[in-house]
Amino acid sequence: MKKIIFLYSGEGTSNRESSFKLLQHSNYWPEIGSILNSKLNLSLEEIWKNEIGKHRCPYSPLLTVVSQICLSDIWTQWGYEPDVVVGHSIGELSAAYQSGLYSLEEILLITFQLGEIASELEGVMLHGDLSDQQIDQLPVNLSSLNFKKGARKHVTLEI
Repeated sequence: MKKIIFLYSGEGTSNRESSFKLLQHSNYWPEIGSILNSKLNLSLEEIWKNEIGKHRCPYSPLLTVVSQICLSDIWTQWGYEPDVVVGHSIGELSAAYQSGLYSLEEILLITFQLGEIASELEGVMLHGDLSDQQIDQLPVNLSSLNFKKGARKHVTLEI
């Protein structure tokens, strides 16, 4: 028996080309907009238009989770129900919501609070393909080895 897995990524999967028209087909789009407006005095469509693809806090985590919740709803409308949900980084919040651990309002407020906290932190993360020799010469911390690409490694660095 095949299992259906919903996998939720961290930030960085949206860009200026991402269309909120697809997400508006989700039954959750109006409810999310209402929650953001009433609890945080935010306009979902304005945040989307002004912040999508900029990857800055506090909005990027929120837009990532909103996108994932809406896409999950669309997949469900198409007949796909997950047997398992998995999340990486901010996607863990989407997985927590999908699994029923938090209500929609709770997960949106938690996500925005996390984004606000992150906006006060200093530092930068970069990613790219490097050789072992280049990695050894880095004056910064290696955060993760994402995957190997031939003789090179795709890594994330904390600066």
